[in-house]
Amino acid sequence: MNELALKWSPEALRTLMRIMRDEEEETKERIRAAEIILDRGLGKVAELPEEKRQTFPFLQPLSEAEVQLLERAVKTLPEDSNGNLNGNGVG
Repeated sequence: MNELALKWSPEALRTLMRIMRDEEEETKERIRAAEIILDRGLGKVAELPEEKRQTFPFLQPLSEAEVQLLERAVKTLPEDSNGNLNGNGVG
């Protein structure tokens, strides 16, 4: 089973990247694809109770303006000839 997962993981990642980058997809689907990529690459963030989240300003939800700013910033990242961000070879 692990061998199959390893074999198909590049295609799965490409699929998630396509969904994440596709501006025609619903925003929630794009966000979910990005979350999956980040969770697998960086690990899931520990859930904190609301009262603890309030003490850390960096854990507050992003405003719509902040999301738009981040989306514009991501679009400016360089891609290599295969469409990989920063030419990091993913995909």
